[in-house]
This record gives sequence, C-alpha cells and structure tokens, in this order.
Amino acid sequence: MKHQFYFLAFLLLSFTAESQTSSNSKTESVRLAIGRSFNGTGDLEGISFEAAYVVPLSPRFDLAPGFTTTIHYGYDAMVHDGYPDQSLRFVTAGLQLNPVVEYKFITAGPHTFKIIGGGLARFQSTSVPEIYSTYSPTPTNPEPTYVINKFGKQNTFTVGYIAGLGYMFDISPKWEIGLKGMFQNDTNGDVVTQIAFVVGRKVTP
Repeated sequence: MKHQFYFLAFLLLSFTAESQTSSNSKTESVRLAIGRSFNGTGDLEGISFEAAYVVPLSPRFDLAPGFTTTIHYGYDAMVHDGYPDQSLRFVTAGLQLNPVVEYKFITAGPHTFKIIGGGLARFQSTSVPEIYSTYSPTPTNPEPTYVINKFGKQNTFTVGYIAGLGYMFDISPKWEIGLKGMFQNDTNGDVVTQIAFVVGRKVTP
C-alpha cells in the first residue's frame, strides 16, 4: 500500500508539472541580447546585438528566429622609437538571420537551461587584408611601412550553423532575463563566439 501511494503521488506530481509546462509553453516572447563577441581565434573582439521572437513548439522545444548584428575590431601594432603609433587597424561587421531551435533540458521553477542549435545566413564586410607585410625603418626608407599584398574579398554572403547553451530566469509572469554562450561557423570559415545578456518580454498570442 505504501508503494502504491508513492507511485500515485509520483503520477500526480508528473501530471501537474506537465500541465503547468503545457500551459506555459503557449506563451511567446520577444527577446533582446547584447554581449561580447569574438571573431576568429579571438584576435578581433567586439560586440553583438540580437533581437529574436520565441515561439513554443512543444513543452520542451521552442523556435527562436532571430536577427543578429556583430562588429569586431583589432589592430596589428607597429611601434618604433621616435615614431608615432602607426598600427594597422581592422574592422569586420556582419548582419545575419539565425533561426534556431531551443531544447529545454532542465526546467525547475523559474529556472530554465537550454541547448540551442540552428542555421544562419550572414552578410559580412571586412577591412582585414588577406595578405600584408610590415617593414621597419631603414636608411633608404626611414618610415615604418605596410605593404598590402592581397586584399581578398571585402563583402561576403555565407550560410552556416550556430550552437550554444542558454539559461533563463523568470523574474515575473511577464519578464525574463538570462545568459547565453554561442559558437558559429560558416562557409567562409569565419568563426564567431559570443556571450550575451538576455532580457525577454512574454506575450500571449
């Protein structure tokens, strides 16, 4: 009898939790994310901003199409005694559409942990030369010099994949905050990683 009571209590708690999850799964949300971003091996750092609309597919899965913009910057230092800073500076900026699916693998009260994955279509423009050389001052050329051997393609349109982990916390019935870390790669070989703060506003369609 004791075991039957525990079994019935377990079924009741499971049914209640599933009912609450199913009810909550009908709530859509608008989310904004801003954070640090890195291009390549981290030599170009910058910021990212994303706007996404989250649509529940089931108690465990959400569809979250988003629009993200990134800007990264860096430099190749060239400093010589008696000369001003003549470092070569770079900027890379991108716009992308990234529809992703979020799997909520842990949900406990106001806490939700998610695995995120999907695709992306990205437009990127860069000022980084593909091949360049640097030369120190010499008796015949008293100025530090850069030589651009090959510029490469300035503007590219690529497709790729994006994956990461996320955490969300419900601070009220209408508002949520969280963090997420993302990794992406595309057909141009541009690797972008980011960690961002997320704020969301729940809406009922």
